[in-house]
Amino acid sequence: MEGLIPVLMARRGASEVTATDVYLHAIRKIAAIKHYYNVEFDFLVTPPRLGICDSLAQIKRTDFDLVNASGLLYHVLSPMHYLFEIRALLRTGGIAIISTYVLTANDFAVHFNISGHFQSDISTYWYITAGLFDYMLRFTRLAPVDCFRVGSGKDWQAYTAVICRAIEDVLPTRDDDWMKQSAAHWESEWNSRKEMIRPQTAPDVVYSGAFAREYLRDDTGTVDLLKAVTLMPPVSCIGETKHMCSS
Repeated sequence: MEGLIPVLMARRGASEVTATDVYLHAIRKIAAIKHYYNVEFDFLVTPPRLGICDSLAQIKRTDFDLVNASGLLYHVLSPMHYLFEIRALLRTGGIAIISTYVLTANDFAVHFNISGHFQSDISTYWYITAGLFDYMLRFTRLAPVDCFRVGSGKDWQAYTAVICRAIEDVLPTRDDDWMKQSAAHWESEWNSRKEMIRPQTAPDVVYSGAFAREYLRDDTGTVDLLKAVTLMPPVSCIGETKHMCSS
């Protein structure tokens, strides 16, 4: 909506950048941003009747190197559907950056923002526990390889950016026999957009960050998100004092 990320991507030398929004209000704003910042990128808008997940489905590509989804997961009606759509856009070996609120409770649950319990924003619906978010990512073929958190001022919640590698298959932990069986079931395959996932034909997109290296699991090689967001120190934003800084 603001055009910040596509401008930065284009300025840093990305050969092709696509941005999307579901609301028509952003068209003139993005045109002005492209003009005054002297950058070029594609901007796709879908009709208001389509939700965010459906807007991603309109992008008929499976070969993006990087997908950034910042501050969207708690606005969609179906978070897992949204993760499947992100994976469908990425080439295997690509990177997704997914930033969202997570809860540090030691369970596997999605909490609805009922009556504004977690925050008063009227379009924020979901707070996912870190353990479940970790599981959902590995189930949707997005392996969490790194993360960092921005302190929210409340111990039980954290705004977290998770860097994920797009992989060909689900990634269960050593003691989990259910995940692969579920992913192979016809209902799961029908919902997961698995037909969009292509075998890897190019090297992994290079990622050199190491915010959460000490929280890697020994069986999956991925970040244990619950441990990471609970134990790692928050990243401070420029000008931040007590309040969370997010995009």
